[in-house]
Amino acid sequence: MQIETSKLEGFDYYMLWIVDFLGILRGRTIPNKFVRNALNEGLGFDGSSIIGYSTIDKSDFVMKADPSSFSPLPMYFYNKRVGKFFCDVLTNKGESFGRDPRNVCSTYEKRIGYEVKISAEPEFYLIDPMNLEPIEEAPGNQYFDQYPGRDKTEAFRMEFCDTLMLAGIEVERMHHEVGPSQCEINFRYSSMLRTADNILTYKFFAKKVAEKFGWQATFMPKPWVNRTGSGMHVHLSLAKDGRNLFYDEKEGLSQFCQYFIGGILEHAKAIAAVAAPTVNSYRRLRPGFEAPVYVSWGWANRSAMIRVPHYSDLKESDARIEVRLPDPTANPYFLFPCLVEAGLDGVNKKIQPKGFTEENVYEAKEKYETLPSSLYEALNYWDSDDICYRALGKEIAESYRELLMNEWKEFFSLNKGMGSSVTEWEIKNYLHR
Repeated sequence: MQIETSKLEGFDYYMLWIVDFLGILRGRTIPNKFVRNALNEGLGFDGSSIIGYSTIDKSDFVMKADPSSFSPLPMYFYNKRVGKFFCDVLTNKGESFGRDPRNVCSTYEKRIGYEVKISAEPEFYLIDPMNLEPIEEAPGNQYFDQYPGRDKTEAFRMEFCDTLMLAGIEVERMHHEVGPSQCEINFRYSSMLRTADNILTYKFFAKKVAEKFGWQATFMPKPWVNRTGSGMHVHLSLAKDGRNLFYDEKEGLSQFCQYFIGGILEHAKAIAAVAAPTVNSYRRLRPGFEAPVYVSWGWANRSAMIRVPHYSDLKESDARIEVRLPDPTANPYFLFPCLVEAGLDGVNKKIQPKGFTEENVYEAKEKYETLPSSLYEALNYWDSDDICYRALGKEIAESYRELLMNEWKEFFSLNKGMGSSVTEWEIKNYLHR
């Protein structure tokens, strides 16, 4: 894709972004005069210093700006005129680097033969950087709160939305979440790669806008055990030849979609390791805070792991599923292929979805299988289920699993188990993700 010269004029610097195996944004910044090099030939960098990429004896890689990902940043972020690109990672021979998470996602999306429409809802808290507590003190459920004096975050959300729209991300709605100073901004669906890019842009922009207010934005799944956690619900549907395969004119939800749900539920315990990839993630997956605990699905049921949104008579344009298991620390470039691969496995094997519910799952828990209660348990299920290996490839899946297991071992060596309180180790490792 060519980019108009006029769109590149007037910028002082360009940020070049890549993504490591943990889904954390990395990058470098270049002055204006080098942007053509970044677009045409790319710029060399040390890949051995990026988590999951390579070893020091094979460290030379190239980051080549993806012109379709260009957008400006608000002037006040750096008091400079700055633009950003996501980059494709190339080997020193000019070939696509197979371990680049963006490449993993885009390659998977191209080979499956379906158009994936996917969006996500990353939740986060706004906290005081001095005491690491929410910037609001209002007690109780603050869902949809807009009352002056209690809700101190509306101006932030509007400012945040302005920055997302400047970056070309179409915001559809925004609201105060349940927790004090907890927020959610919903943006329009796109392809797997573009939505994953949008999630990382969303997190970066949330943190920069929070700085303007003197606050900090944290996407840590469960900073406090007595407050609601932050999830990243994923909405998705599949289409072919312009037709939504999740829709049936008579039944509303197609048999294809039901099999797809069946596949995700069948592999849910293994997928947990990529959907909830941190030690802290499993503090969120506990009863009482609207986070999923049991392998279940239902219409309009937010206690289930998979919800089929149902606000009125189901239309083709609205037919989709919401997977409520993931949280914002998930690497979306790995998560999305795993979810879709699991769903398609259900389609191929005609797996009828288990765990259908029309009730509050927490009150009828004996009927349903339980999701993993720790990262270690999730990784054990990963070992006995090949779904993530099929989605990501054996080499990448094994490397990613090793990273997560090492994280668990480090935590366990210091804490000897989960315990009932969020640890200093968790705060140190996850608060800034």
